[in-house]
Amino acid sequence: MDEDEGLSIFDGQKTVIAGMIHNVVKKNTRHNAMMAFVELEDMYGSVEIIVFPKLFERYGHLLENDTKIIVEGRVSMQEDQDAKVIMDNMYEFEVDKTPVGIPVDTGAKVWIKFHNDQHYVDTFSKIDSELKACLDGSHEVILYIEEGNKRRKYTRKLLLTDSVIEMATRILGQESVKVVKRS
Repeated sequence: MDEDEGLSIFDGQKTVIAGMIHNVVKKNTRHNAMMAFVELEDMYGSVEIIVFPKLFERYGHLLENDTKIIVEGRVSMQEDQDAKVIMDNMYEFEVDKTPVGIPVDTGAKVWIKFHNDQHYVDTFSKIDSELKACLDGSHEVILYIEEGNKRRKYTRKLLLTDSVIEMATRILGQESVKVVKRS
């Protein structure tokens, strides 16, 4: 059986990948802005990451050989060429903050429901330490208190994984944690 059989990748598909930078080629655009083509590799192979000028300004200091990174992006496929990833966001792969598990779809919102204010006070601290340990990312966390229909956004956007969602579900119950994918 072919190794790639059943693997469905399409142009524009959102993806999250991690690896070590093997090579960086920096170029000036027509408008004299810097961008980069980064070869990211892991145990299975390598992929080219395209870093456009706005993101190069933000993350250029991390684009060095042997830097371990996590990239959120979109697959770019053209006929007769290897697939590439156009970077949307990037995180340095920190040993003490490495996400455990499979990242939730890029840009998804996570709703965490509490029955009332007292339920929020009693249980939020149990999941807050896990949320604080997450890397910054693109996932918005909405804290919803059913009684009174109150909504609060978590202090920052996070890079959430299935293991963090499972932990919140264990503490609060399956009906209290929902991942809403961006359409």
